[in-house]
Amino acid sequence: MSKVLSKDELNKNMDFLSKSWSIEGLYLKGSYSFNNFDNAFSFMKEVAIKCEEMNHHPKWTNVYNKLDIELYTHDLGGITEKDFELFLRWYEEGKFPLDKMITKRYSLAQINEACHDLESGEIFGRAILEY
Repeated sequence: MSKVLSKDELNKNMDFLSKSWSIEGLYLKGSYSFNNFDNAFSFMKEVAIKCEEMNHHPKWTNVYNKLDIELYTHDLGGITEKDFELFLRWYEEGKFPLDKMITKRYSLAQINEACHDLESGEIFGRAILEY
């Protein structure tokens, strides 16, 4: 059974999320923009299947191409591993737009800095090299 994560556990898990996600009060919140309403709604339909399989359902609000997501484990009254697991399942299956996962960009001249940041764990597979 899951437990509500401590502040330290939350911070550690946040390192694996893109900057599109934050903790606000008791909720893990993410915001995304899609090309149009159809793409946003298609995303919601696809991830709804995984939510149902996990019996873990987000609170989400969709207005045209914008989608706001709140994850929270209601029966335990806070954020648990289950909330992060749901996000990771969406991510692993390529459900999130790639450009929303990028948290840092490097020029070709900054390749040494990019390698250092990746090795040190400052970035976690969320950088892009532009040339």
